[in-house]
Amino acid sequence: MACAVAWKDGGIGEKQGLAVRALKDAFGYSEGKHQQLLAAARG
Repeated sequence: MACAVAWKDGGIGEKQGLAVRALKDAFGYSEGKHQQLLAAARG
C-alpha cells in the first residue's frame, strides 16, 4: 500500500486518497491501521 501512496504538498492528492481508502476497505483495515500505514509510507 505504501508504494501506491503519492504525497502531494505534504499530503495525499484527492484521487490517491480515494484509491487508498478503497484499498483500506478491501483489506478490512480499521481507520487506526489505515492511519498507521499512511504514516509509515510518509516516513
